[in-house]
Amino acid sequence: MYSHHSERHFSDRNNWLRASVLGANDGLISTASLLTGVAAAAPDFQTLLLTGVSALIGGAVSMAAGSMFPCPANRIRKKSRFAQRTLRIGK
Repeated sequence: MYSHHSERHFSDRNNWLRASVLGANDGLISTASLLTGVAAAAPDFQTLLLTGVSALIGGAVSMAAGSMFPCPANRIRKKSRFAQRTLRIGK
């Protein structure tokens, strides 16, 4: 049973912020973990720098590709939201 009230909620619009924060957190932790593992082998500074920059670029490309090609579940969810809004407008 759905409750009908006049308050407007914007929680469905702030997904970009949530994705940005979680993506940044994931990128920092994975890059830091990689650098910690490489640093344990005691390489020179240039190797660590190249490894860190490569990890950041790889993570950014991966996140961009994930945003450009959304999974089928996202398409289904968007169609469902559109159908719900259409039903609300039709009432």
